[in-house]
Amino acid sequence: MRTSFKRALRSARTALIVASLAFSMSQVFAAVGQPGDVDLSPTPPDLDASVDPNIVVTFDDSGSMASNYMGDFRPFDQGTWSGPWRCAGRIGDVLDAFHAKGMNGVYYNPGVLYTPPVFEDGTSFPAADATLQAVWLDGIATHRPVNAVTPTGTIGNNNNPNSAAGANDSGRTRISGANTTCTTFNAAGTCTGTDRRWTCGQGTSPLDATHNDPFGVRYPNGGPYYYRLKSSVTIPLDSFGNPTAAGRTTLYTAANWEAIAIPNTTATIQGVSVNQWQNFANWYAYYRTRNIMTRTALSRTFGQFGDNIRVAWQTIWPSGNSWNVGINSNTIITNLNDTQTAAPNYRANFFSFLFQVGASNSTPDRQATIRAGEFFRRAASTDLKDPYFQPDTRNPPGRELSCRQNFHMLVTDGYWNEGNPSTPSGFFGVQNPPATLPDGMPFSRSEAESRVFWDVPVSPTGGCSSDGSTDCYPSIADIAFFYWAKDLRTDLANTVPFYAPDETTGVTNTIPLQQGHPILENHEVYYNPTNDPAARRAVHGHARHRGQPPVLERRRLHQSEQRSLQAAQGPDELGRDHRLAAPCAQCATGD
Repeated sequence: MRTSFKRALRSARTALIVASLAFSMSQVFAAVGQPGDVDLSPTPPDLDASVDPNIVVTFDDSGSMASNYMGDFRPFDQGTWSGPWRCAGRIGDVLDAFHAKGMNGVYYNPGVLYTPPVFEDGTSFPAADATLQAVWLDGIATHRPVNAVTPTGTIGNNNNPNSAAGANDSGRTRISGANTTCTTFNAAGTCTGTDRRWTCGQGTSPLDATHNDPFGVRYPNGGPYYYRLKSSVTIPLDSFGNPTAAGRTTLYTAANWEAIAIPNTTATIQGVSVNQWQNFANWYAYYRTRNIMTRTALSRTFGQFGDNIRVAWQTIWPSGNSWNVGINSNTIITNLNDTQTAAPNYRANFFSFLFQVGASNSTPDRQATIRAGEFFRRAASTDLKDPYFQPDTRNPPGRELSCRQNFHMLVTDGYWNEGNPSTPSGFFGVQNPPATLPDGMPFSRSEAESRVFWDVPVSPTGGCSSDGSTDCYPSIADIAFFYWAKDLRTDLANTVPFYAPDETTGVTNTIPLQQGHPILENHEVYYNPTNDPAARRAVHGHARHRGQPPVLERRRLHQSEQRSLQAAQGPDELGRDHRLAAPCAQCATGD
């Protein structure tokens, strides 16, 4: 979680990027200003020269998103969560790379500052109950502006359940205070009386008021806690920093883990002084399950933006529940604000959507990805159903902008599990790609430089089991490749510039980048996952061609990745900067 200082720093950095674009592009417009150019904001185009990108957000609303563990299996060996590691957000508290790795990605991590979600105007949801006597099971459901639920009934000993499928849990739980202890222990520390201690989701509470903790202090009688790998335990690692076979056996021996009671004291977490019970309460109310964590993370991500991005949204299931939204013929995309006559309350509607998405059914990610891709293939029109149309009140109705960039942000907790979807017209995958990409770059399935794209298995029969246990076609990699490699609107010019921050060579080839030669001549630079095109797990680089969206794909949204979601997809990545903002001069002269 970012601190307020970090948020301010990020905003300053974004402002500097906008300023540098405005300065450089003002010279371009002075030289090549075109009659009828679209004014993209109240600021004159010679002072603000960029085109707001399109982002389609796809929210996974499958049933597994209600889970209080992440991923589906424990790390490294695909074993079960039955053990103390289920209640560990990270492996250990030792400050090294291995112990900092995530374990159960949605459980409490003492090194993370848990900050509440934000409303559409950027203000924060209320902090949860720091006394731990009445903590909301779903703090978003109880405080969202639309369809909020009222906390009702007796405050219960609810422990750490999965979230409600309908994202409408009105319950509150007690973790400390009255009725949260064991009435009688035996000499071994086993509760022999009435046990109302809070439990994390695995076994009984280890806080037994009998034994000492790792610091030599007597455990309290109940309360919040987490587990960690004992610092005295050595885990053999391989060359990649992961446990060897012997290391995995040691790691998943229950006796090698120890419980840490979370004290009601102040600590510095990510540079912020915070009461640890307050931090735990915020985690419980706003991050405790995959679904709740994702709603919080997305609100904080998009809460940082003004109206310098254009957004459309959907769930992976297009219908069947009250929260379902599927991209269809009536879907529009426009700037994320509430001031447009053609799309009133658009920002408010987006945040209302985020706050109400539930968790039910399976995971048809491929179908949802195809819907997003087809949205970017829409034919020209003079309204907001056309993702490239830019209204112009001074010269109505407006025009299409060929340098509008497209992004698909798929937020999902795991792999898809669906039968093969119907492929879009003209479909090709990485098994049968075109010999040449739309910009003229050759594409070969035997070339080492592009292997990151084409080395994808396929079922020889084309068959596919519904649970994804056999090779299926098309894979999500095939689908993403198609919408990246396809010129989706051949009637418009390809005017989005190539972006290549990494010109390193020598990894997949030994041919260096030649001095004075265009970087696109070097295939290693061209296919470098850091550049555009990109195949990174978190963020796929932005499109070179109008109508070639990347996929911002979260296959497994761990708690540690929640921080990455906010950081990597904050204003530096998705705002109006050198990565997303296309020059208006090119846009104006390119179509």
